[in-house]
Amino acid sequence: MDIMGIGTQNSLSPLIATNARWSDEPFNIHQFSVVNGSARIDLVRGDFNHNWRVDVGDVSFVAYMVIGRAPILLPDADFNNNTFVDIGDAAKIAWFQVGKIPEL
Repeated sequence: MDIMGIGTQNSLSPLIATNARWSDEPFNIHQFSVVNGSARIDLVRGDFNHNWRVDVGDVSFVAYMVIGRAPILLPDADFNNNTFVDIGDAAKIAWFQVGKIPEL
């Protein structure tokens, strides 16, 4: 990431960042943008394969987490907020993916 800012001590100045990325705790890299002076990280809840939508690959990944076959267990997959990634979470993302529930 390249960062450039111009200003003096105790002054405000614009900050220009090019090729900037943000990573979450498991070091998944995400894009972010600046909207009205605030950084905005664009994430789609349930999008574990980072293609900007929840699809069958994401449903499969959660199912693999449930049965212990995924290479990593992501706390973001706990859609029913019971502190575990379990069959309820796999069912919820599957129901979302086929359009039976409006949100995760």
